[in-house]
Amino acid sequence: MRTLLAVVLVLAGTVIPADTPPPRSPLAWHDCHTDSTPARLECATVTVPLDWSRPTGQKIDLAVDRLPATDPAKRIGVLLTNPGGPGGSGVQDVATEGAGPGPEFDILHERFDVIGFDPRGVGSSTPIRCPVPLRSASVSSFPTKESGYRQLLDANRRAGTECARRTGPLIHHVDTVSAARDIEAIRIALGEKTVSLLGGSYGTELFSAYIALHPRQVRAAVLDGAVDHTRSTWQAAQDEAAATEDAFHRFAAWCAHRPSCALRGRDVAADFAALAARADRGAFIGPDGQKVDGAVITKAMYLRLYRRAEWPELARLLAKATAARPDIGPLTDVVLSGDPEEAANITVGCHDFPSEVKSLPDLRAKADRLRILAPLTWRYSEMWTWATTCLNWPVPAANPPAPQYVHGSPPVLVANGTHDPATPLSWARSLTAQFDHARLFVYDGDGHTVTPHSGYGRQKEAEHLVNAT
Repeated sequence: MRTLLAVVLVLAGTVIPADTPPPRSPLAWHDCHTDSTPARLECATVTVPLDWSRPTGQKIDLAVDRLPATDPAKRIGVLLTNPGGPGGSGVQDVATEGAGPGPEFDILHERFDVIGFDPRGVGSSTPIRCPVPLRSASVSSFPTKESGYRQLLDANRRAGTECARRTGPLIHHVDTVSAARDIEAIRIALGEKTVSLLGGSYGTELFSAYIALHPRQVRAAVLDGAVDHTRSTWQAAQDEAAATEDAFHRFAAWCAHRPSCALRGRDVAADFAALAARADRGAFIGPDGQKVDGAVITKAMYLRLYRRAEWPELARLLAKATAARPDIGPLTDVVLSGDPEEAANITVGCHDFPSEVKSLPDLRAKADRLRILAPLTWRYSEMWTWATTCLNWPVPAANPPAPQYVHGSPPVLVANGTHDPATPLSWARSLTAQFDHARLFVYDGDGHTVTPHSGYGRQKEAEHLVNAT
């Protein structure tokens, strides 16, 4: 394992010392609350270098907002948050939810200024611009013939080239390490000696990168729903496929014991397998006239596995989709309507988890492995999306997976569920081992990240951030 504090970082082919200081730019806060947001909400803009290897060159803007501590006399400092993605808006998250749901987090609002920010390329910050959708749904991520493989390669190159044309040079600098360096600029602009961190899902990767760069500037950190950036894209895709399969079977077992479940009394696994297979055979057509394949069906199901509270709705939608007269619209609309986060998700993902597919035979072998690991849910995972969409992507990856170990880390609490469909518990265990001052909190339950699912987990996360132990 290497110590990141003792090495240099390579970004977009340029060697940058890890301790390069960001420019100082004081914040000018202004009231930005609306009828649906807290009255104390304030917003500001932080200006940072487009390319951190050229700190005096072209600049970009980062959108930042804050909810000042409600008990100033007991204020500890600032708590930076990130809800995940890549592509999730931290500004929107803080404006609508603050540090997160549940009374256990009230103390965080009392003791911290809660800070949200949109990472570079995301939301209200200088954005990535891509076609919507990025590529036609008719292009398969599981081609079996050379013609389909060439179609996939060509579609990916066209999409990446168009993203680069619309976005400009920023597209080469939206990797997670560049975004982590922006956090240091935010800290300095806030005038704070240290920051505390609360990151979920992709936010764990982003904040881990910041801790590796600036461990002494972090007071305490909670990393919930761990992403382990030391794993290869292909290994991560296998891990995620198995985790999604496990979560689906948990959903099916839950349904079998709930009288109110719309699928109760049916073989949920067999029904879902038949539905996805019918979609692959061309049985369903979307509102744009294109085929709705099994990958779309699986992604629509996967997104609703995220929160346990959405399982009754997932069962209702699957019941409609598998009825004698199937109606797949209510299930698949969430996918077919377009994802506003897709541009940032793909461009950041291709920097951080580039494709390792070498050829059509290699892709087919990997697809066969996914079918073994996840016989029902193999058609979709975020990591497989990157593995196939980033194949022949025209923008070189600036931040591929690499070993990391952080000496002198602050107190870090990694939290994860045992049956998380998106971030397997194995990732949390390996991420915890990458810090010399970290511990792991395990929630024995379902859904993505601990925060929405466990009051006890929220309590432990809040205690950790307040006490920095």
